[in-house]
Amino acid sequence: LDTSVDARLAKPRVARAGRKLKVKLSAAEYVSVAVELLRGKKRVGREAPPGYRPGTRSLAFKLGRKLAGRKLRLKATVTDGEGNVTVLRRKLRVPARP
Repeated sequence: LDTSVDARLAKPRVARAGRKLKVKLSAAEYVSVAVELLRGKKRVGREAPPGYRPGTRSLAFKLGRKLAGRKLRLKATVTDGEGNVTVLRRKLRVPARP
C-alpha cells in the first residue's frame, strides 16, 4: 500500500545576478508538480509543468526588480498516481542588485 510520495526538492539557486531562480525537483515515481513562489502570503510566481514521469525536473522563475533583496518562500505540491500529496517547502533570499 503506497501512502507517501517519493520526491525531493533541491536547494533553489539564484542565477544571472538575481534575475532568475532555478529549482530542481527529483522524484522516484510518476508525479505531477505545481510550484509556487511566495512573498509573504502573496504569490509572485507559479509553474505547473506538464508531464508525469519519474526523474529530475528543472524549473525557472524570472525575478523582477521588486524582489531584489527580499526573502521568498518556495512551495512545491507533488501528487503521485495514487492521489497521495506532499508539499515541499524551501526559504530563500534574493540578492540585492548592485
